[in-house]
Amino acid sequence: MDNKGSAEITNISRDARRRGWLRVRLADGRHLRLPQGLAATLHAGQVLSEEQIRALDSRAQIERGFHYALQLVSRRPRSTQEIRQRLRKRKLPPEVQDAILERMAQRGYLDDWAFARAWVEDRMTFRPRGRAMLRFELRQKGIAEEIIEAVLSELDEQQALQLAAAKGARMYRRLDWETFRQRLTGYLARRGFPYPMIAPAVRQAWKAAAASQEESEDETWN
Repeated sequence: MDNKGSAEITNISRDARRRGWLRVRLADGRHLRLPQGLAATLHAGQVLSEEQIRALDSRAQIERGFHYALQLVSRRPRSTQEIRQRLRKRKLPPEVQDAILERMAQRGYLDDWAFARAWVEDRMTFRPRGRAMLRFELRQKGIAEEIIEAVLSELDEQQALQLAAAKGARMYRRLDWETFRQRLTGYLARRGFPYPMIAPAVRQAWKAAAASQEESEDETWN
């Protein structure tokens, strides 16, 4: 809002765009959208100073931003940086963003430690990754380095590799050995596993795929 000085409230009405909110019109043409609780002490004819107007507008922005952030985390877990980026896109002032993030953290809706652990667990369950790829992904989410390293220290990378190799092998099991080796090696490398670990995992996956194929052929014959 521009600094226009004090202004008288000319009308208070329900905000048709937001349930539970009120629209406060000022004599100088401005208006405020406020939650009912925040507007409870206001009335037509009351004169607000510029400081009061700015304070009311800031608190209203915090309320709107907080409920918007709640909607985001209700869909899936979010890191602190993800929420800040979304608030920034809404063109909220930095101090309003800080207030929203602080409230979210205090109420347990934002926890980068929990987010990082959940991210790694989800990857292990559905899309296994190596430490290098997980480190990159968590950095992209704005997770602090100390959190990343602590969470990744708990990762069983060998187990993640075996899970990823088994998944990739199912896609390439009908190929010849050389093509299988090349395809699965690339598949695992793209998922952040170190090359020294990949070669033995590929050989093991090939043997497992061959054994599975033999069992399938025996069942068909019988």
